[in-house]
Amino acid sequence: QFFGVAPPLYNGSLAVYYFLIIRYGWKNGNPKLKVAEKLLHAVPLLYATITAVIGSALDMYRSSNLWCWVAGQYQVTRMIFLYGPVWLSFIVTSFCMI
Repeated sequence: QFFGVAPPLYNGSLAVYYFLIIRYGWKNGNPKLKVAEKLLHAVPLLYATITAVIGSALDMYRSSNLWCWVAGQYQVTRMIFLYGPVWLSFIVTSFCMI
């Protein structure tokens, strides 16, 4: 779970970071950029860690033929834990690149 959701969220974070630098001209040393950097690291790591721990604590992981993943009976959880954040990251990244 962790390595499935963290990379797309980090990609969205990088897009937001570059958006702030290029579009708004934030420079290194800007206090707002320092806060944004911390948030842009914290959000993907915390979300991936929390969802992975919740899935493990609730015993949601089962064989998915190729690897272990959230079991099929937890479709809503799959949407909340992976698909939703990945699509949100895709939308945010697309918006930042326009």
